[in-house]
Amino acid sequence: MPIEPKGIWDEKCVFEYDSHQIELQINKPREQHSLFIKNQGIEDPWNVGFRFLSEACWLFGIKINKINGGHSDYNTQINYTPSDFSYFMKLLRFKQKIHDPKQHLALGFFREGVSSDSPYYKLLCFAKILEIPFEEMNNKGKGGWIDAAIPKLKNSMAILYRDKKLKILGNQKLGDWLHQEMRHAIAHAQVSTSRQQVIRNPNDYEDWQETVWANTVMMELVTTLMIQQLKIPVDYVWEE
Repeated sequence: MPIEPKGIWDEKCVFEYDSHQIELQINKPREQHSLFIKNQGIEDPWNVGFRFLSEACWLFGIKINKINGGHSDYNTQINYTPSDFSYFMKLLRFKQKIHDPKQHLALGFFREGVSSDSPYYKLLCFAKILEIPFEEMNNKGKGGWIDAAIPKLKNSMAILYRDKKLKILGNQKLGDWLHQEMRHAIAHAQVSTSRQQVIRNPNDYEDWQETVWANTVMMELVTTLMIQQLKIPVDYVWEE
């Protein structure tokens, strides 16, 4: 349940992010919050705002929805709705921790994934994160890392998939099933009248439910990878 502390509404907080001064306006409960970023001619302030929101999502455990806003020659306003309004108190002592481009990219896909209500889009975002540490090697090493990480999974649904060898896995290993029958089957839509041809149909309840379950496994894999492989600092433990 979102925490809505009393007494902090209609407040402002100013901090620096990527050499830009950001002013955060906290509005009334359940209303959008706003970032105000001056255009300094270095880069588009929207990019700075997106990177900040991605880091805030990861560090503070908040989902970011309903992003909108506008810009002029001098100023950019980014509006959004956070899932938990108490993060403002943490911003009072906030210092940027993320500077590496790969870390920023992973956090961007993470923000998009955890904030989405679509299990299909969520899984594709998580799948992209798993590629980032291995992109320079044409994804060589990714499969080995996943196979090594799976025996160490702690999520109850992940353990059920791994140890009970559920029927939906067929004779495949969990890592292969996630790659072939989830990631590929969603990314490459096909029309089929037979379930012998693997697809993930958003109008099929069984496909939808299996994708929801798969995301519990993917969440643990990506958070582990982001901490271990990408060395992203962590203050909040995310669980699907």
